[in-house]
Amino acid sequence: MILSMTLLLFYSFQSFAQEQQVLTSVNSLGFEVNTLDELKTINWDDAIAVFEENAPTDSLKISVCVKDLRLTGKNEVLINSMGITVEGESKDILELKKKLATSTLRMVQVLEKMSK
Repeated sequence: MILSMTLLLFYSFQSFAQEQQVLTSVNSLGFEVNTLDELKTINWDDAIAVFEENAPTDSLKISVCVKDLRLTGKNEVLINSMGITVEGESKDILELKKKLATSTLRMVQVLEKMSK
């Protein structure tokens, strides 16, 4: 009798716990860097992993911003702020990652050209 009550209580608790699931969603991720090396070494695969538990239709925004970057070459250049942002739904995360990675590479190329 005690065993059957314990099993019944355990089953009831387990059912209750399953009904009380808390769902979280990550909607925004941003990187702020102040060197070209930091910008070049962002691992976008690791970055998008924070969106794995999102529902496919959850909106998201990923951004990268270069702040207070000092470039030296023929002339000294100070970049106060330069950034890229992509927005979309979780189901399109791989396409958004591709756009962000491509845009970041272009930003690096522009900044390297400015530093010559």
